[in-house]
Amino acid sequence: MAGVVARDGQLVRHGDDLALILDAEVLEQLHIDPDTSLGIVVDGDSLIVTVKDTEHETKLHQIMEEMNKEYGEVFRRLAE
Repeated sequence: MAGVVARDGQLVRHGDDLALILDAEVLEQLHIDPDTSLGIVVDGDSLIVTVKDTEHETKLHQIMEEMNKEYGEVFRRLAE
């Protein structure tokens, strides 16, 4: 992990929308290219942009399904 990088950003008009411009250093640090899937969360006054790791997400869902098959009844009882 490279640490915290603080930058000023700017928005540009893109059709009827606005687009956030990210400089090359930020794109390089996060390994973002035009094909990268991003997650966007709005939390109060903050806009949080994360790189979505679909491989990791798929593996996590597989593990959760396996755990549910094996321990689903235990989870249900604990929830009650």
